[in-house]
Amino acid sequence: MSTNGVTIPAERIRAAQDMASVLKPGLRVALTTHVNADGDGLGSEVGLWHMLRARGLHPVIANPTPPPERFGFLLPDGADGSARAVKEIERADVIMVLDISDLGRLGDLAHAVRARGGAGVAVACIDHHVSPGSLPSGPRLVAPEATATAELVFDFASALGWELSPESARALYVGLLTDTGGFRFSNTTARALRVAGALLERGVDPETIYERVYASAPEARVRLLAEVLQTLVVEPEVGLAWVTVPPDALQRYGATPDDLDGIVEFPRTIAGVRLALLFRQVANGRIKVSLRSMGQVNAAELAHRFGVGGGGHARAAGVSFEGSLAEVQGKVLVAAREYLAGLPWLIACLVLTAGCPNGARIVQAGANVSGGSSCGGPATHVAFVATPSTASAGVTISPAVQVAAQDSAGGTDTLFSGTVTLALGNTPVAPSSPAH
Repeated sequence: MSTNGVTIPAERIRAAQDMASVLKPGLRVALTTHVNADGDGLGSEVGLWHMLRARGLHPVIANPTPPPERFGFLLPDGADGSARAVKEIERADVIMVLDISDLGRLGDLAHAVRARGGAGVAVACIDHHVSPGSLPSGPRLVAPEATATAELVFDFASALGWELSPESARALYVGLLTDTGGFRFSNTTARALRVAGALLERGVDPETIYERVYASAPEARVRLLAEVLQTLVVEPEVGLAWVTVPPDALQRYGATPDDLDGIVEFPRTIAGVRLALLFRQVANGRIKVSLRSMGQVNAAELAHRFGVGGGGHARAAGVSFEGSLAEVQGKVLVAAREYLAGLPWLIACLVLTAGCPNGARIVQAGANVSGGSSCGGPATHVAFVATPSTASAGVTISPAVQVAAQDSAGGTDTLFSGTVTLALGNTPVAPSSPAH
């Protein structure tokens, strides 16, 4: 299906139609997003606010924290009810949660949303994050492969045949622009650019939006950036860098959490850095860690290792902890170093895969670190599972890794183990012992 100029995947069409079934004219709809809304969360809310209002519903934005000032130009008069967010949630006929699937990211609104969901109010969700989800039941339009939640709101409208107003288009464009880092990050897909093009055709002025979002910084934001960058630490041997926001810095500069947006990108730009971190203290004594990555480093995977509250995208993720800044930094930095040090076994996988005959490929691998190598540093011992494209007993995988086909007729997975010695940070060396 193609509406608004971009083809919509079938599963998104079905999800949009399911969601539309609870959105009847005359209903009150509370739109909410995560604490400290970003351009995607707020842009998606505003875009949807215009759409629902045009169709006879009564939407209101009810966020756990006030909208960032730099996105204030998007908000229509009377649209933001965040100052009375709990009351708006409590009297809503439908709740729509955007850009998150996790109750924990709703801050002080989590209890109200849970209670309303338990009372039978539909809690719809539009999101593009990888998350197990903890919201009350309701329609879902969730697609982790999407560039931004704004892309999914665009699809929602397109699937239902809703025409986009210039105001909706502008808000959704801000969502796409900010979540792709100005269309620079790895999540900038060809489809995202087609959606952006469709929005431009509806009157969006990209230069004006750039100026409002990226070129209207208050002096406090620039001075805050300068102080935070003074804390920069780089460990080039593992490709790790981090910065720390001094506990009183926001107060001293009269800044807001939104003024920290983008600072973690600076250490990520350092040559050789694969993982950049930003540490800061947030409400209730918790410490938030923002993660940004490059190459094969998966920021979300690392964040998920810390349990509930960690997650995001492959290149951008976050997690929060209880404890002091020093305690959290110690814990996270140890985990980050171990994670980065373990990545060379992925290189071994690629090397060994290249030597597989008959199109065999490594589909699973695990690694542990122990011992030592002739090149210095710990050795990584890697166990592999390979799947030949054609089953044949006695397939040999080089270098020096033997495959014993378990079922030459049925073509089941072939299990083998091999020991590969790596000098971490260097190229793989010869196996330390024969495969077995």
